Amino acid sequence: MKRFALVAALLSSVCTFGCRSPSHERQLGSNTIRLYSPATAFQGKEDAILESVAATMERVSRALDFGNLSVDVAFDSRRAIPGYGVGGYTPNAELVLIWLDPKASDTPDLLSRRLPWIITHELHHALRWRNPGYGSTLLEAMISEGLADHFALQVLGGSAPPWTSALSSQDVASIHERAASAMAAARYDHSEWFFGNGSIPRWAGYTLGFEMVSAYLESHPGSTPAALVSTHAAEFRPRWVPE
Repeated sequence: MKRFALVAALLSSVCTFGCRSPSHERQLGSNTIRLYSPATAFQGKEDAILESVAATMERVSRALDFGNLSVDVAFDSRRAIPGYGVGGYTPNAELVLIWLDPKASDTPDLLSRRLPWIITHELHHALRWRNPGYGSTLLEAMISEGLADHFALQVLGGSAPPWTSALSSQDVASIHERAASAMAAARYDHSEWFFGNGSIPRWAGYTLGFEMVSAYLESHPGSTPAALVSTHAAEFRPRWVPE
C-alpha cells in the first residue's frame, strides 16, 4: 500500500537528522531540542527558532506532562506542508521531526504561529504513541490527527489550519460513504486520504478526523483533547460509520 511507501520515505529522512551532528542544541529537563544547520534563508534566526520550540514545549507541558523526548528541526521544502512552510512527523513516542521550508522564511507568523502549531500537534502524537499508539486503520489515523489538531487549538487558541476544513459541502456525502467503507478495511492508503495523492480531495482525512473529534467534544462537555490523548479511536466512531 502507498501508506507503507510513505512511511518508508519518511523514515529514510531521519538520516537528514541522525546522520550528522546538530548545529545547535538545547536541553529542557529530560527533553532535547536539536537544530540542524539552517538554510541560508534562516541563518541568524537560530536562537529565534530554538526559543519558539522551547516556549511551545513549555506551553504543551502545562496541559500534558512529558519527558525523555527529542524535537529535531531541519530545513527541507519537500517535507514542509505546501503553502504552510512547516511540516512534522512523529515516528515514535520519543522523537518529533520538524521541517522548515527555506522558501517560507519571510512568512510573518512562521515562527510565532505555524511552527508552534505543528510542534504542539506532533507532541500530542508522541504522547498518543505511548498509549494506544497512532493506529493502523483509517479511523485510528483520522482520530489521532483530529485529536492532535484539537489539542493545538486547546493549547494555542486562535483559528485552526486549512487542513481541518478542507472539504466542500458537495464533497461531504460521497467522502463519508467512501470513508465508512475504508474504515472497515484492514489497510488503507494514507497518502490518498491525507495528502490527496489519488481521487480523494486533499486533506480529507484531517478534516474528517477534526470533525469527528469536534462532535465528540460537543457531546461530552468537560472533555478536552489533552484528557483524551489515550482514548481509543472506537470511542469517536460517528453515526455515519456502521458498526
